[in-house]
Amino acid sequence: EAERLGRIVAALRPEVDGAVEKLFGRTLFFDRPTPARLKSWRQKAQQSAAERAGYAFHAYAQAKFTGIVGRLARLVLNAAPKLAIDDPAPIEAVLREELIRRGLETLASPSGGASAEAIAFFREHDIGFRIRRLRLLARRLARDWEADPEIPDDALEQARDAVYRILSLYFEKEGTAALGSRFGDLAERVLQDPGTLLDLIEAQRLLPELDDRAEEMLAEALEVMPKNLRRRMLLTYLGFPYYDVATLPLLRNEGLTEFDPVKVDRISPDDARSIREGGTAATLRGIEFYNFGAFFSRAYRENDYLWGRLHGCERMIDLVCSTLDRPFAPETCAHFKREAFHAILDEEQRTGRCALRLIDEIRAQIVARMP
Repeated sequence: EAERLGRIVAALRPEVDGAVEKLFGRTLFFDRPTPARLKSWRQKAQQSAAERAGYAFHAYAQAKFTGIVGRLARLVLNAAPKLAIDDPAPIEAVLREELIRRGLETLASPSGGASAEAIAFFREHDIGFRIRRLRLLARRLARDWEADPEIPDDALEQARDAVYRILSLYFEKEGTAALGSRFGDLAERVLQDPGTLLDLIEAQRLLPELDDRAEEMLAEALEVMPKNLRRRMLLTYLGFPYYDVATLPLLRNEGLTEFDPVKVDRISPDDARSIREGGTAATLRGIEFYNFGAFFSRAYRENDYLWGRLHGCERMIDLVCSTLDRPFAPETCAHFKREAFHAILDEEQRTGRCALRLIDEIRAQIVARMP
């Protein structure tokens, strides 16, 4: 799903960038991005994205609404064990009823975009939207997602630090710790009085005020960025509502939350072949007797213990080297491995845990294969 999300965002980017440039004009990127301007630009972009979405906005708004109510219900459930229920559905139901009483029976305005009541609700409670936007900003700063050799590494690093500092403001508001001492008691009475609970969450989180602080920090960061990086960040920040409208209904109400596919690296003898080819069968003795061989022989245990250290060391060096933007030459990685192998063997020889004959045999193979 993360790979699919990356493809969707990449395909949308030219159109979204074009929409932002058309909405604001190319002079946008020459203006000094003060907090007041960022706020005005953000609100204008969000309204434009909602209006351009047409009838698709209804699905998007419902996805946002459902996601917010669901997160609030789970938050309440975790804070109120005395309710003695294990499903947030009843809490979601009473929160929905309360919000409908407050004018949220429909989320769309007849003239297009969100209704005034929906805008107010999202402004006060949609913390997920803020976090998704900042995570997209952070992702646009990663070399592996978008390479641009003209942007220096230190500028990307400073920008990432700024984005994560802003993200931390919202992360602090996600849990129950930010909701005060009354939250637990009100959570236990949510089925009878959901309105007071919603009012407390709004008053404790104060997301609109947090947005002002976040845009102050973002404006400070944009001020010192190179122009090409500032342009990228502004296009992403202002273009985020367009991305969110397109992706949120498709991705189980999570939207632009997780961008990195999970990468799996195996630590196995079959992948560690610098000293001896053949993998598991060529190095380990405990695989004999239906994998119980090492139970019957200290020599087998010493052998597998020592090879385990060497294999683990080799794979960890492989993993570290694989993360570099500019990979080491193969001979550089081989040098690291050779030095580490000898360090392990030297230590084992000093401690006497393994037979000297075994250590000498493996050391000779290292010298032969990795001179």
